[in-house]
Amino acid sequence: MIERILLTEDMEVSRVCLGSWQVKGFVSSNEKLFLACVENALDSGINFFDTAEAYSKGLAEQLIGRALKDKREKAVIATKFSHNHAEPRLIRKSLETSLKRLNTDYIDLYQYHWPSPNIPLEESIAEMQKLKSEGKIRAIGVSNWMQPEWEEVTDISEIISVQNSHSLLWRRSEKYVLPLCVSKNLGLLAYSPIFQGILTKEEFAEKNLPDDYRKQLIYAKDEYKNEIQKCLTAIGKIAQKYEKTRSQVALRWVLDTPGVKVAIVGMTKLSQLSDNLGAMAWKLTDEDYKFLSDSSPSFAFNGNPHDTLWGWHSRKR
Repeated sequence: MIERILLTEDMEVSRVCLGSWQVKGFVSSNEKLFLACVENALDSGINFFDTAEAYSKGLAEQLIGRALKDKREKAVIATKFSHNHAEPRLIRKSLETSLKRLNTDYIDLYQYHWPSPNIPLEESIAEMQKLKSEGKIRAIGVSNWMQPEWEEVTDISEIISVQNSHSLLWRRSEKYVLPLCVSKNLGLLAYSPIFQGILTKEEFAEKNLPDDYRKQLIYAKDEYKNEIQKCLTAIGKIAQKYEKTRSQVALRWVLDTPGVKVAIVGMTKLSQLSDNLGAMAWKLTDEDYKFLSDSSPSFAFNGNPHDTLWGWHSRKR
């Protein structure tokens, strides 16, 4: 059963969204398999697809456009422009390029990928509002915004969502962003909800990380092994209780978090589709949600507001 939620009054999406960062750069990346994942996800009821102009230098947008070419009306497409293109004229140029790659004449959710350190945020949001009024985009979202960014913008009424990382191993949004989402009816779109696959494992060891982007995760190190293992053990216990996979439990914890509307997952093989579908249409008890929450390591909460999984942020000083 597919779980759906409204991002706006007329934009209903599946609570699991298929992301596309994994098109290239991961050990298991495969273009043909990704196309099959998109097509099978849509046929299975997942109607929300997230991409960005920066993902594989536009290839991700092209592949999603190809996969959804004859099914555009069934899909909700979200894409993003880079912080290097945050100047109004460049936002417009980026959008036009994305429209061509995606083979569509409108974007459902257009997102500001990383906040620019140079261009005032309100200037960029104002241009996005113009694009919305012209019918080129249906809704405005932001990504990787933490407390400093929200405090910088005086009017957030046109913003419907924020895409930040959120998982049992990364909970930096809980201090400010998630309460804001609840109070303002914004939707957190949680990326890396299984912490790049680490939360699906029985045991953690740095040497077992694939030789790809995951080696850049700043806390995926043996020095944090005991903290990570505590979380993995808790997930395993709950997975056994509910007869679910570890991935489904980790995703369900994210989906049960107040303020989170959607979890964005990556798929590189079709076998992962049933796993992702199985994270929907059930809930953790309050007791089990707390049990999992209590297993999170201290590094999940503490640090610079502009820390990220990889230690980089466009505004980190």
